[in-house]
Amino acid sequence: MTARLAILLVAALVAAGAVVGCGDDEEGDAQTAGATSAETAEGASEEGGGDTAIATSSLSKKEFLKEANAACVKRQKGALGSLTAYEEANPANEKPLEEWYADMIRAVILPPIEEEIEEIRAIGAPAGDEQQVEAFLEAEQKDVEEVAALESVKTPLVVEDHFVESGDLAREYGLDRCSHSGAAGTF
Repeated sequence: MTARLAILLVAALVAAGAVVGCGDDEEGDAQTAGATSAETAEGASEEGGGDTAIATSSLSKKEFLKEANAACVKRQKGALGSLTAYEEANPANEKPLEEWYADMIRAVILPPIEEEIEEIRAIGAPAGDEQQVEAFLEAEQKDVEEVAALESVKTPLVVEDHFVESGDLAREYGLDRCSHSGAAGTF
């Protein structure tokens, strides 16, 4: 089981448990902790990204894949703790579950993906592979923006459906740990 799939399954179980379980009579302002990153996703890229073309690095493709895949794994590892903190601050029984899922995805799942995009862009693509790497990064940013715009989500697992194009591009290039859909996906 991949890291993101585990996170999304835990999120579904936590939310289901919170909805089924008895609610806490105490109300605090913990709801505001872990605010969503909708504004991050909205401002992350302007339709097409402008001057976002990836720079050329001196890395070989093998070195690039090692660094980029490691960056994706690193970003995924902190997400489970983020999920736990988010759920504690934003109990799932305080709003419709579909809205809670959408908010959780914006707050917990999308920020690490946005960080992956930035980190891969900072690494730079191997000479001659800039177009392939840029195509993946642009597709992934588009996918992040689509998911960030969702107002409700029936289950966190459907998010994977939004990352098909970028997932295919990632796997085709060898960025298997950066794919967020399909059999090798990291959701």
